[in-house]
This record gives sequence, structure tokens and C-alpha cells, in this order.
Amino acid sequence: MKKTLFLLLQVCALSLMAQKAEDIALFKETLQKYDKAKSISYKVTHKQKTLTDYTGDSIQILSGNIKMLKGNNMEKFNGKVLLENYMDLQGKEDNAIIYFDGNVYNFIEHNDKTYQTAEPKPNPYTPEYSNIFTSTFNTNFLTIKKLIETFNDKSIKVSYSDTANYLKVTFNYEDEPPFHKIETAYYVNRKTKNIEKKFSQVYWNEMVQLDYWDINNIVLDKVKEKDFIKATSKYLATYTNKTSSPTYTAEDFKLMDNGSLASEIEGFYYPKYEQKEVLKIDKVTILDFWYCNCGPCLLSIPYLNNWQEKYKDKLHIVGVNSMDAAESKKKQVAKTIEVHKINYDIFMTHSIPKDYNIKSYPTMYILDKEGKVIYTCIGFSKEKFENIDKFLEELFNKA
Repeated sequence: MKKTLFLLLQVCALSLMAQKAEDIALFKETLQKYDKAKSISYKVTHKQKTLTDYTGDSIQILSGNIKMLKGNNMEKFNGKVLLENYMDLQGKEDNAIIYFDGNVYNFIEHNDKTYQTAEPKPNPYTPEYSNIFTSTFNTNFLTIKKLIETFNDKSIKVSYSDTANYLKVTFNYEDEPPFHKIETAYYVNRKTKNIEKKFSQVYWNEMVQLDYWDINNIVLDKVKEKDFIKATSKYLATYTNKTSSPTYTAEDFKLMDNGSLASEIEGFYYPKYEQKEVLKIDKVTILDFWYCNCGPCLLSIPYLNNWQEKYKDKLHIVGVNSMDAAESKKKQVAKTIEVHKINYDIFMTHSIPKDYNIKSYPTMYILDKEGKVIYTCIGFSKEKFENIDKFLEELFNKA
């Protein structure tokens, strides 16, 4: 009996090994086919739940017909992309074209006969592009070599499973603090050997971003250069370019000099919406200008929490928020405070005095007990906040 059971277990193990070998071979064949192909066309429906959509009530959906043509530098997102006949976020057909020419995005609006251009900017705070329009293109055709590289990386856990007519290939990546549970799955049609679905997720504390692509009518190597020219050239030549291209200088972002007396800020301490007052300065105070949907702002919160805990009554930290001051944003603010365990005051205002010159988030001012500026910082980086940490340590060690 024991010998029979042992033999059965061996047969099962060998069967599983054989199935996994078949799955690996199928996925490898699919990757090689996509790598060899020069172009692709398909219809896509992309659904996205962003990190800061805590309730899942604001799922974004975009669908349309896409053409892609590979460029020369395939180590990057390089090539041409055309999105036509797309349904907008409200499910209505938008009379417009989105065209990535290999360098910039062109948003062509037929209704008012205009277009705007924008450079591609991957979101550094999540694995996928955060913008629903640009992330719709991220089906890996133009970055297939990167996917092959990931597939061959033995440090990345890859699992295989069957779902209906599909082989599901799941990549589980190592945590990249503050991000965790980072996962991407590809669904390969066993008959056509096409990737017809893609799913990705990434967690940040209790927040999660989810992206799902449904890809149909896939055709390889039929799209030509002339298809992009025919679809866009006459509009780019005759429509009005509405792209705004301000030339900013360092002076435009200049903050108050050290020693300047900071203006009073009127508003209310969250959640006392009815209790209007002036933000109080009676000790060393950090004014952190932020808002809920700002990725860099959220990355700075652990540092602010740590400083408030470390220096306690010596330091008053205030998160100043003018973007989410409306009472309609109350739920989102509450959830942000809860998820990120914010342990310092949040001050809401509908108007930030001009002398603070807040043009970028986060922006930080450190004031002395008289309300005079002693330190300023724009943006978030580990190095910047380590410098602030050193400044605070020296400041309070002198006291």
C-alpha cells in the first residue's frame, strides 16, 4: 500500500513537472514571437484603481484601438503609438486621437481643432504609469526585451496556473519600500499564443493600485509607418498648437529667505471645519505644504511622524493643505491620516499667502518661535530629508 502511494505521488510530481515545462515553453514562445514582431494592432480596455482611491469608487476606464510600431532603442519605451476611437472615462466616445511619436505625446482634439504635446513622465512612485491615458499603452509590446530580461531573472519568483483557455504567468517582485505585494500577471491564450490580458498590483501601506488590461483583435506585423502619418499629419499641420511652454527659472520657485517673517495663514485645524483661526506659531514649527494625491508628499510622512515623536513638545509640525480643504474631501483626508498614521496637526486653508510661493509639493518651511524662516526645502528625496534631520538634530542640541 505504501509503495503504491509512493508511486502515485511520484507520477503526480512528474506530471506537474511536465506541465510546468510546457507552460514555460509556451510563455517563452509567446515572448519570442512578440520580440520578433515589428508592429501590433489591437483593441484594449484598461481599468485602473489608483493608490489614493481608498474606497474603489473612482475606477477609471479607457478603451480604444491601438497601433504600435517599434523603434530602434528597445531598452526603453521606444516606438510609436496611436490610440483612436477611444471611449473616455465617462464611457463616451471622444472625438480625439492620442499619438506618441517616439518622443512626445500629441493629444489631438477634433472638436476644437487643436492639439497639445507632453513629454512622457513615468510615475516614480508606482511600477506603472499613473496617468490612465499613458498607462493604457503599457501592454509590454514596446518593452518586450525588458519583459524577457525579467523572465530570465532567477531572483524573481514566477508562477504558472491555468484559467479557462489561458495560461496565467505571475511575476512576484521583491518589496521596494514603501511598496510591497508587487505583482504582474499575463494571460496567454493557449491557441493563439497572444497575451490577451494583463493585471498588475502594488501596495503602499493599506493603499493599493490595480491595473487591468483586456486586449482583443491582436494582429502582428501589419502596421506601417504610413499609418501614423495618414492618421495624424494633416491635423498636426493645420490644427492650433495649444501647448503651454512656460520657461521657469530658479527665481520662479524661490522661497522666502532665512530671517524673513512668515505671513499668518488663516484656516482651521482638521477636523474642526467650523472653527476658523490663524495657524499658531509659538515654538519651532515645520510647515509642510502637501495634499492627499501627492506621491512625494506621502513619502515624506514617515519622516515627519518620526520628527514629531522624537522632539515632542520642542517641535510643532503642521501639514498645511489647501488642495483638500473642501468638506467634500473630508473622507479622503481622514483616510489618508488613518492609513499613514499621521501624528501631527493638519491645517486646512483656502488661501496660502503669496510670500510662501508654493508652486511645487511638498514644500517645507521651518520657522523659529517668532515665526521667522530658518530652513526651506522643495520636493522630496531621501537625501533632502536626511539633511533636514541633521539640521533639526543640530538645532535642538544647541538649545
